[in-house]
Parts: sequence; structure tokens; C-alpha cells
Amino acid sequence: MAVDIVTGVLGAVKEKRLRSRTAWWGYARKIGVLSAIILTNVIDIILGINGALALMTVLFYLGNEGVSILENLSQLGVKVPSFIKDRFSFFINI
Repeated sequence: MAVDIVTGVLGAVKEKRLRSRTAWWGYARKIGVLSAIILTNVIDIILGINGALALMTVLFYLGNEGVSILENLSQLGVKVPSFIKDRFSFFINI
């Protein structure tokens, strides 16, 4: 999440669209993600399913963060390998 935040802020600075309100909502979403992970962990404990739900939730958000980081790096002008572009071009515009 920290890498996503840093690359997002750098991208916003580069594009001259850094807005505190937009950043604040982004941070609030990150807190929501952490809350969702904590909640799924509690549900796992209650249901006794040995962390399956929490693992799926973490993997989903890990993938989501990865795609966001790729998008931010592309926005910053970092060359993204073509095999990665091909796989993720459906999700993001890189």
C-alpha cells in the first residue's frame, strides 16, 4: 500500500493534478481495505475455516494494489514489459 501511495502521489505531481481531497479519499479507501481484511480474519476465526477467507481477501487486494502500482509506474514513464502490458491491458490503460 505504501508503494501504491508513493507512486500515486508522484504520478499526480507529474501530471499536475495533486489534490488533497482526492488523496484523502484514497487514504480512506486504504483504511477500508485494511478494515475488510481484519473483518474477514474475524469471520474466519468465528467460522473456523483456518484463514481461507482472509487469504482470498488478502490475495484479491494484493492483486488490486499490484495493478494500481503498474498503472502509476506507467504514468510516471517507467517502461512496463510487453508481456505484463498484454496481461493487464484489459484492466488498466498502460
